Amino acid sequence: MLAGMRKPARYANFSSRILSPKRFSIRATATSHCTSGIGKGHAVSTIKYFEDFVVGEEHDSGHEYVVTIDELKEMATQWDPQPFHLDENAPETKEYGGLITCSAHTFAIYSYLGSKSPVKTAAIASLGFNHMKMILPLRPGDRIRAANVCLEKRESRTKPDRGIALTKTTLRNQNGQDVFSVQCTVMLLKRSSPGE
Repeated sequence: MLAGMRKPARYANFSSRILSPKRFSIRATATSHCTSGIGKGHAVSTIKYFEDFVVGEEHDSGHEYVVTIDELKEMATQWDPQPFHLDENAPETKEYGGLITCSAHTFAIYSYLGSKSPVKTAAIASLGFNHMKMILPLRPGDRIRAANVCLEKRESRTKPDRGIALTKTTLRNQNGQDVFSVQCTVMLLKRSSPGE
């Protein structure tokens, strides 16, 4: 999967120009993207680098998100104004057993929980998302947590200071049921570059 990844020709110089570690405050700061990432203004004491990722190791987001009916309707009004997201009395809503979140809302919760993870990663960029599954609907009052696992990893073939990991995040509700999952390929810095 990762071994066969190729960079499109139009992006041939992208990583050397845009993703150069010199463009980031890498060793001292972290923000969140995918599971967490590197950026300005969010100082943390520890960062999980490429070497720290262990295939098969799972960790919890350490944070819970509660779905509210007001936010559910606000998100749906803006991004997916379907009756089963907005109207409790619509026939479509009754078929779902009540109002449910739109997919944009569910993905936003996934992103939010990633930003709240106590594990900050030395992510330079998310390279893509795959195998996104809306397993069960999210409803008002649901309490959502995220579990992250590293599926595989490899060193960069062209950049010795970084590697690539494939991670999977699963959202679970208060009953322990999986409600959403997605795989994310992320580029990560190594703890130290060769020669340092």
